[in-house]
Amino acid sequence: RRDAVPSGQLPQGTTLVRAYARLQETGCTSFFNIGTSSPHATFHHQYQDGQNGTLVEDGPELAQRYGFPLSTTAAISRPFGLALNGSGLQGSEFPYAAEYPRFAAQLVRRYYSHQAGANLVGSGVVRLQQPGGARGGYIVVNGIDKTTESGSAFIARYRMLSLTHSYFAAGLPGALNRVKQLPRVQILTPTLITELDNPATIELRWSSAWRRWDGQPYTTSHPAGFAEDESALVYVLLLSRDGGREWTNLLDDSPAEPGTLPWIEGVGADPARTRLDQGTGADEVFVWNTPAADVPEGTYMLRIEAYRGGEALHYSQHMERIYVDR
Repeated sequence: RRDAVPSGQLPQGTTLVRAYARLQETGCTSFFNIGTSSPHATFHHQYQDGQNGTLVEDGPELAQRYGFPLSTTAAISRPFGLALNGSGLQGSEFPYAAEYPRFAAQLVRRYYSHQAGANLVGSGVVRLQQPGGARGGYIVVNGIDKTTESGSAFIARYRMLSLTHSYFAAGLPGALNRVKQLPRVQILTPTLITELDNPATIELRWSSAWRRWDGQPYTTSHPAGFAEDESALVYVLLLSRDGGREWTNLLDDSPAEPGTLPWIEGVGADPARTRLDQGTGADEVFVWNTPAADVPEGTYMLRIEAYRGGEALHYSQHMERIYVDR
């Protein structure tokens, strides 16, 4: 750091201080870029030291469905609102609406309320829409107390938990700018206990179910029988010969990076390195040619990833370890 440079290495009369950049109160207001300047009604956090919030709406679901118990009340010193005249007012760019067109924001789900009133939210997910509303993103905003009060471990876990649930909640049917969900992918065969004795081919079979990772509904608000358009799915089939350090694509034996959809700009998913879903509700099947020269005796890892064919964003996956005997 600059302030740690020994004085003997500096010109006489020179003192270096630590450099940092801090947006302060107007940082979040500028990021959201919503509301009006007259009257002042925009996104703001509020200073509410020593106050609390209570689990509401989807908050109890957070506490009950993820194996991480949450207190009914929590210390929340920085609640937020979407139309407040709060600390810091607006940034200097705010009057230039022509150059920086206003976005729109809606509170989608609350997790914690706040004791100071209904116009303040302790924790929740906000949908931020571009001008015109054609596209939108989801942002989890938390006003839970600072690290010194809540603890780093709690804050880290709660943020991951609320982010995960918000991803599912953003996929509820009928929602604006909804996030289309991905299925729970499971390799059915082969598995670690499958006997593969000198196979010339190995049949890979896997299923896709419109559930979260543990087979439960994405949220308790999703209707029974919920499903996305399965025909929009594409799969990436991967193989590792060294315990997962390096991977190849099973379709063309090219080097592969887990979590990366093979993509052709202007086309979408690369048809040579991905596999289309074969039919709604049916198991997926791929026959892997395994001559001894290419697949000698040993342990291998199989990984199947599911993507939306038109978007290189989000995926689900499942892995299995197998042993080939020669």
